[in-house]
Amino acid sequence: MPMIGGWRGGGRGGEAFAEKSRLLDAKLAAARRLERRRLLLERHAADLASRALAARADIDVARAHRLAVARDLANSVVSRCSRDKFHV
Repeated sequence: MPMIGGWRGGGRGGEAFAEKSRLLDAKLAAARRLERRRLLLERHAADLASRALAARADIDVARAHRLAVARDLANSVVSRCSRDKFHV
């Protein structure tokens, strides 16, 4: 029988080809699972980065608010002290 595609049709050559084909199919399926897992992890990392950025923004807003309140409080104390100093 002539060689077709690197193996003789029928017999053990066909079994070897079928085994190689199954092995390649299993490797391809494993590669696809790994790629799917990589994409899920990448999406999760992007989500975490987004949440961290939002948390940092919230912290910056809270810090700015705290500084504004502290400044207003300090101005009010200075203003009251100045008023009391002149109205004694």
